[in-house]
Amino acid sequence: MRHLLRFLLFCILLIPTYTVIGSALGAGKAHLPGDGQSVEGALQSVSYQALVDLDRPAIGNYGIYLPLVSVQHAGRIAPNPILSRGKPTFSPMGSVPGLVDGLYGDHAAWPVGYPTPQDPTWVAIKIGGGYSRVLLTWSSTFNYDYNATSYGVPSSYLVQTSADSTNGADGTWTTVVSVTGNYVRTREHSLDFTGRSWVRMLITGLSPNTSVGSAIIDEIEVYDLSMGGQDTWFFMGDSITAEAFDRRTIHQPSFASWVYTLNSSYFPAMVDGGIGFETAASGLSHIDAWLQMNPDMHFWALGYGTNDSQGNLSDPTSFRANMQALIDKIKAAGHVPVLAKIPYATDGDHNYIPAFNRAIDELTAANGLKPGPDLYAWFRANPQELRADGLHPNDIGAQSINRLWAEAMSDLYR
Repeated sequence: MRHLLRFLLFCILLIPTYTVIGSALGAGKAHLPGDGQSVEGALQSVSYQALVDLDRPAIGNYGIYLPLVSVQHAGRIAPNPILSRGKPTFSPMGSVPGLVDGLYGDHAAWPVGYPTPQDPTWVAIKIGGGYSRVLLTWSSTFNYDYNATSYGVPSSYLVQTSADSTNGADGTWTTVVSVTGNYVRTREHSLDFTGRSWVRMLITGLSPNTSVGSAIIDEIEVYDLSMGGQDTWFFMGDSITAEAFDRRTIHQPSFASWVYTLNSSYFPAMVDGGIGFETAASGLSHIDAWLQMNPDMHFWALGYGTNDSQGNLSDPTSFRANMQALIDKIKAAGHVPVLAKIPYATDGDHNYIPAFNRAIDELTAANGLKPGPDLYAWFRANPQELRADGLHPNDIGAQSINRLWAEAMSDLYR
């Protein structure tokens, strides 16, 4: 009888208890373009206001019932909609609409000259009020690797907020982020935005490795974290990751755009942390610094294994150990790792990828992780989406990787 009672109690604990959270109302209406334009570029900002502030976030366009039982991402996560698309921009050179148009790697970016602490340059975005916390990301997509800085990456900058500016230059500004010694091409920062309506990035120095005489930022994005910040993604891996998630027009729709097509309440924040020639061991050497620089990225999407299995290596033991160490560090930092299966290759130098993918399946199961996309199955069935080298996805293949990630994660958004 005692065992029966324990079993019944266990079953009761597994039954979700639901509570009404409240409503979230869309202040704007997002739409998909019908002319082949980038989905990200055409996205209009959608803001939300939680009508009832309980311990669970409001989700979607109507009242949602969320389980009080703690099951890691068993259902929807709270959205953090993008706010900055098409918002007014101001700089010493005038408006810079290309910074908030959702187009990456384009030449309508922000070439700001050669800033110094004595002669800095800045750009301000009028976001509007009503948000308690926001996430700012910036990108210099002209650089390929995450840790590449040769093409106009700022080494030192400030992020500031204001409640009373009218043109980005006047008003009272509060410095909320100060960065020195930056050595990556894209970063994220979460900001207290209570009572604020403006955000400004002020650059005071360039990377010493730059080969151009100007800081070049091609996109700044601001997201509403007022209901939480779970819909934030750091894509970490090798050259396949670096290319697939750079969000250039030729690789659109991106993961965020595909998610938006699943549920227009969502538009995930993304940071592309791919680096060419990287292995799981390389990732392990970076992970502590990457976690420190990106503390607000909730999901860490890992795409390693192609270079680990190069040369027809057949023993995944070291790969498994390094991936487990990555998983442990990401989880210890309070984040959620997700592992993608290694893409199929036809170059004759990666014949044992299935053994490495079995290790990924074992790691996913052993650590209770949500399974990532099966890139091996896709590219085996669609080898025409690989380049002539038989290894790297072509532009259509990069689009497929973004779609496959969105499909694999779809239950977070439905």
